[in-house]
Amino acid sequence: MKSYCPYTNLAATNYPPFSSKPASTTARYVLGTCQYVAKLRTLKRDNNPLLFKINMGAGPAAPPAATTTSRIALDYAFLLTQLGIRE
Repeated sequence: MKSYCPYTNLAATNYPPFSSKPASTTARYVLGTCQYVAKLRTLKRDNNPLLFKINMGAGPAAPPAATTTSRIALDYAFLLTQLGIRE
């Protein structure tokens, strides 16, 4: 099982730009993502950005259109920034 575990297999190396946006009202899921990103931040040896944004208001009771639109906008903003497109 260790060979398949993304958390266990993190190593001190260069990583590409990374974006993680967990959206859940389940604390255990968000905590696992927080632990992964924290370990990645300590191990990465480059200056590439690591975006981490938690949407605790998401889940079954959240309005799907607003949540989806803001997440897509954040994805595009991150992608365009990495491509060097500023305006």
